[in-house]
Amino acid sequence: FCKCGGLFFFICGWIQEITSSIQAYITLNYRLGDDAILPCDNAPPLDSTCSIVSWFHSRELPWTTEVVHNGNIIEKTAQAARLSLYSNCFLGIKSITLKDSGVYYCRPGDNNALLTTVYLNILTSEYNDLSELDLLVIFRTSY
Repeated sequence: FCKCGGLFFFICGWIQEITSSIQAYITLNYRLGDDAILPCDNAPPLDSTCSIVSWFHSRELPWTTEVVHNGNIIEKTAQAARLSLYSNCFLGIKSITLKDSGVYYCRPGDNNALLTTVYLNILTSEYNDLSELDLLVIFRTSY
């Protein structure tokens, strides 16, 4: 192995790869039944069809399901009827359910260095009027 500043070469390469990536990490909290919009921060700005953008959803790591492939919603997924893709490649989910919670990944092309990671939390309550709820909030997550 080649050495790089006292470290093995493969460790240096790994560190360089991490520091050269442009990854975004976003946490969103929505109420059960709301419409959610998940941003894709590193989508190509001039690609209004999102032709190279894919979205993935994971309720339990390490299992991940592709829900959008190269700008097209994958119809065989359970969420397909409630999904939409905006011209800025943001992912829309209508009337979110607890099964929609988890981690979403937006990836332009095959470049994992430009990945946008979105943590979607679903807020639920035993109270009908959440605006009067001061102390009790339950986060439902699956990651």
